[in-house]
Amino acid sequence: MKFLLLIILIFSVLATSVRGDENNTPLTELFDILETEWLYPLDKDAVRRCAANEHIVTIPECFVEKDLYMYRYHNTTVANAAFLLETIPSGIDGALFGSITMTNNIPNDKGMDMYLLPYLQRMRNEGIEAFLINMNKNRGGFVSGIAAFLRYFVSVPDDNEKLLFEMQRRNRKPERHIAVRSGVAANACVAVLVNKETISAPETITHALQQMGAYVVGEITAKKGVAQKPYTLRDGAIIMFTSGRIHFPDGSTIDGIGVIPDYITSNPHTQREKAMAYLRRCYAEKQAARNRLPELTVSAHP
Repeated sequence: MKFLLLIILIFSVLATSVRGDENNTPLTELFDILETEWLYPLDKDAVRRCAANEHIVTIPECFVEKDLYMYRYHNTTVANAAFLLETIPSGIDGALFGSITMTNNIPNDKGMDMYLLPYLQRMRNEGIEAFLINMNKNRGGFVSGIAAFLRYFVSVPDDNEKLLFEMQRRNRKPERHIAVRSGVAANACVAVLVNKETISAPETITHALQQMGAYVVGEITAKKGVAQKPYTLRDGAIIMFTSGRIHFPDGSTIDGIGVIPDYITSNPHTQREKAMAYLRRCYAEKQAARNRLPELTVSAHP
């Protein structure tokens, strides 16, 4: 059995450096939105002094000390989100593992549920109980897509809910992302591949999976644990600025820290080898535990 799915989604905008009319943007308009939505405290006087500097070409330059990810753009471009799903040999007689490669970006929750979920359900029906997830060179995506992906793998106690992560903002209550039931791949063995080009959304997914018990192999990731929000100005330009920081149920954050793999290596062959060895060991342990369970008998008499 083999599944193959490759999708292209238009869901994001990227930017190159914009020059020229940046200083003509009304600062008051920008201040209004940043005062309520920006993650960091706003010093209006400092920004005005910076904007008056003849050596400053773009307004985001005046915020770079606090917000490394602020930028301005006019034109949108297409960002690709691609999945490759397949079953792969496990090295164990009679068992196949699932493989999920996610390149470029993480789509939103609707994209996840439309394209990824049906294949996970089919894999579950085929008895797949271990997954190799490749996040190498994945460079971002939607917060809603992060939550959707994690819900597929989380195990939730009966009649309860489980916090996946929180988006903490400066002037608002935390935005809580929860699961209310166990996912389609709950309790599966999971290994995740990452490298230094694993940035933002896939870092969040990886760290959350690691806290759920997944085994992570590769390099320390890019250390970006914040989310950006776009705002359209009156002149049609769009300012992208940092609006929140992601925190996990134990209070931790990957911002400035990154995901620390359980086994660190930059060699792709070694990454896969170590991940597969873990999955085989995890799968074998689960099978052994299952075989040790006592048989339940039901008596006809109390």
